[in-house]
Amino acid sequence: MSNYIKKIINYFLNANFTFKLPPQSEIIIYDRNRSNIIYSCLNTKKKIDILDVRGEKFYILILLFNLLNLKFSLRSYIESYINFSKPNFVITLRDNDIGFFKLKLKQTKKILVQQSWKTEYDDEFLRNLAQKKNSKYKIDYIFCFNENIKKKYSEIIDGNFFLLGSLKSNCFLRKNFISKERDISFISGGDGNRLKLTHPKLIEITEKILRHLSNFCEENKRLLYVYGKSNFPEDEKIFYDEILGRNKYTFIPNHIIDPIRLIDSSNIIINFNSTLGYESFSRGNKTIFLNFRHHLHDKSLKFGWPKEFLDEGPFWTSKIDYTSVSKLIEEVSKMSESKWKLIVDKYSTDLIVTDFDNSKLKKIINC
Repeated sequence: MSNYIKKIINYFLNANFTFKLPPQSEIIIYDRNRSNIIYSCLNTKKKIDILDVRGEKFYILILLFNLLNLKFSLRSYIESYINFSKPNFVITLRDNDIGFFKLKLKQTKKILVQQSWKTEYDDEFLRNLAQKKNSKYKIDYIFCFNENIKKKYSEIIDGNFFLLGSLKSNCFLRKNFISKERDISFISGGDGNRLKLTHPKLIEITEKILRHLSNFCEENKRLLYVYGKSNFPEDEKIFYDEILGRNKYTFIPNHIIDPIRLIDSSNIIINFNSTLGYESFSRGNKTIFLNFRHHLHDKSLKFGWPKEFLDEGPFWTSKIDYTSVSKLIEEVSKMSESKWKLIVDKYSTDLIVTDFDNSKLKKIINC
């Protein structure tokens, strides 16, 4: 039995079914996962429907219609659903979903919003760009983090491009806390004990960096926080406890505090190459990037890819020795807010822009 058939069978075995017709709507959110982000950020009175694309729910009448027309794929079901509902727009954060890219719709315009920082290492779509250059996908509106990823996308997508930055981050006004609740916050890459099995070299270097951070904080009377990534925080905390010691840092599970609140309430954010790190930078928070993963796995993991940056900069470094890491933290810490703002303004177009309240997106959907 082919994997495709197994996937279809699993969809139907685990799905809910309804004999109702899909609701008429003005906007359809493609994929229930993270649909709350789109819904809350659009903040519109237009009628919004959420389309399940992971097999959570099926409309039997749409299935029967497709069956009579000899259409059996999930994509044809999605197309029929949207064409029946006749929304003005279908919008998604699934920026690497080829199924969305291939959708052929009668009246509805497609909107693609970049969700996370992109690399060729973990994004098959970008990895296979060269194979698609002779036949471009059609998407009406594409909203990107920065100018450089826009150029990458435009190689294989025909549409109207806009620089938006992070949809979620744009929804929240940055609060200038009089006294920051946290000092130095390190953004976790996940449960190190699990990653040891799949990425041993990454964890080896991560452990070295963590010890540098711990020693720096102890010597300079700074407080270290680790913001968790794993959905199993107890296991993730065990890894950091073993490296840092239980009493030398504070672990914050990701369900305890919203990530935007976390970065805005920290004096310094330290990360490797995470979306949250770039969001932090775009919000004007002092943010440091420890830039080494491109040496381990793929060149696209280098800081700021696809833009070619130098190995060293005012808020990033490719050196992971104690002297280099501690020096960078001290330099960024001492920067005045006005000087840091000049740095953010200088690099934002190449890294991640800000469009407060997502005005460019709202202008299109409300026109």
